Amino acid sequence: MSETREWFAGLKPGDRVFYRGKRNDAVLVVKRLTKTQIICVDSLTYEYKFRLSSGFNVGGDVWDRSYISPLTEEKIAHIRRISLTKKAIGLRKKIAIPGTEDELISFIADLEKWVPRATCPKTPG
Repeated sequence: MSETREWFAGLKPGDRVFYRGKRNDAVLVVKRLTKTQIICVDSLTYEYKFRLSSGFNVGGDVWDRSYISPLTEEKIAHIRRISLTKKAIGLRKKIAIPGTEDELISFIADLEKWVPRATCPKTPG
């Protein structure tokens, strides 16, 4: 538990964090810190507020337990996999593509190598 508190204490503007939301996971960028809160933004500059003591969201209801945690390579791969899966499902609905879901995800991942697209938000400022 103390490792987590030390991590929250060491955050500074520009740091990237993992966001586990009610409906999605994402990479957020720390915009600023107050005495009690961490304010983060996504790629659309929407602000999210979290408690500095625990990392859980400020506000919301009992069912919304959104939080931030340290960003790791595994979490980035998880976010990318979810994103590619959503793209594959959308593409499959539009056109009939034979093959398994994994083959379709692999195909989309190969396409994205040729058409680079930012997957993480840039540092604000």
